[in-house]
Amino acid sequence: MPTFGRQSAGSTFVNVTRIYGGIFTCPEAGVAQSITAQIECTVGVANIKAALYTYPERTLVATTEEIVNFSGSVSWVTFNFPSPKPALTNRQYIIVIWGNSSNADVCFQDSVVNAKSGYTSPMAYGSWPSYLDGSYSERAQREVCIYCTYEVVVTPTHLLRIDSTPISVPVTLNSQVQGNTPISVNAQEGTYVVVVPSEGEG
Repeated sequence: MPTFGRQSAGSTFVNVTRIYGGIFTCPEAGVAQSITAQIECTVGVANIKAALYTYPERTLVATTEEIVNFSGSVSWVTFNFPSPKPALTNRQYIIVIWGNSSNADVCFQDSVVNAKSGYTSPMAYGSWPSYLDGSYSERAQREVCIYCTYEVVVTPTHLLRIDSTPISVPVTLNSQVQGNTPISVNAQEGTYVVVVPSEGEG
């Protein structure tokens, strides 16, 4: 399945007691399946979860499952969205991660041209805020090692057939000339305006 975000490893770490993430563009409509981040927790354990916010509005879109008592060396960890999974459009999002322990870190890479990260001040771990305000800040040229996996939405197509009697007539579909009847057109599911000449026209 396609993804958007950063899938390559980083060389620096920041702890996840703040809501921290990367600002990335989803290239097309789809349905989000999961968020994957490069994280570590080598001392003790941590509860960690991920979420999507719109950008630049910074409003909450959806949250993933929580991974409880995570521990381990640096690795890519996936957080799944529960059903119903969130719909995506071709726009920018902040893909974020949050945890309850300063021993847990997420990776990032600095000096990445055109990259941008968003984060809050350290805050008490709990329910996701519906809007990132107050302590929210941004840092240019920092790319967080986090990405969203999504499923492409395929619009169904149907065969549209148009006949006329007793003569053949030209047909337009949403102002696009399709040819003369009888004609069959593969059209995506939706509403269309079909125009044929009226009797005596032409």
